[in-house]
Amino acid sequence: MAVWTLKMNIIGKSDVFNFCKTEKLIGFGWGLPDDYIEKLEIKEIGEYDTLRKNYPPYKSSRQLTTCINAFKNMQPKDFVWTLGDTENSYYLCKITGQYKYLKKEFSEKYGIANCMEVCGYNHVSENLVPPDVKRLLHSFC
Repeated sequence: MAVWTLKMNIIGKSDVFNFCKTEKLIGFGWGLPDDYIEKLEIKEIGEYDTLRKNYPPYKSSRQLTTCINAFKNMQPKDFVWTLGDTENSYYLCKITGQYKYLKKEFSEKYGIANCMEVCGYNHVSENLVPPDVKRLLHSFC
């Protein structure tokens, strides 16, 4: 079992957290245009990684590489810390499924394309969140 952090801050999108909470997903953006993937059905993060390496706008993104590497290593029964829809609202989720690439309509509306299935969003009081988790969730993104 491993513990991860993932901050879902999609610039210019609203209701991302509520969508993910309702759909029992945790994820990140960087969806690929339909004309680029040519009707391929992306079924695993490795397929997505191969496609994005040849897509110029995503080629050199360190943040994207970090997210992909985490998703490659996440397993059912791992835990993920994330922030809610307010600054110091912390949630802990348990990974229950495998990787999913969301359809275009969800990706465009919520900015989330790459997802993992999770079991619920469990709110954790701020005073119980480990300092390293807080630091990671409030860093660079």
